[in-house]
Amino acid sequence: MKRDEYEAVAAKLDGNAWPKLDPLPEVSTPKPKKFPLKALGPLAGLAALATARDVQAPDSLAAGSVLAAAALAAQPHADVLLPHGQRAPLSLNIITGAGSGDRKSATDQVACWPVEEYRKAGPRLRHHAGRIRSREGLAQPG
Repeated sequence: MKRDEYEAVAAKLDGNAWPKLDPLPEVSTPKPKKFPLKALGPLAGLAALATARDVQAPDSLAAGSVLAAAALAAQPHADVLLPHGQRAPLSLNIITGAGSGDRKSATDQVACWPVEEYRKAGPRLRHHAGRIRSREGLAQPG
């Protein structure tokens, strides 16, 4: 906008007066459908249901946390073979949209509890596995 155009618009505005605002239309949000926990299978579905009930969070939020924890646990054990023959890490990206206080962290803590316990015990487990491999004459990983 050129300076003279700007001044013409500014002259129309009487000091601090703003033009009348158009109200936004009311939007009604329909109630979401029930999350299909059965689609997760018996193990993950029941884990998500238990997490949702324990934390008092929506089923969909708990299901996302359980899927993320399952993907994290599975990632080091497999790769994906792409159509052109290249291997890529097995991974899952999950985005959770929820407001503050909607129990996101609580569902993640419950769903990832086994992963956290494994992480804490990792050095002890690796030492024990190494002793078993040595005793049985198996090759060390890596």
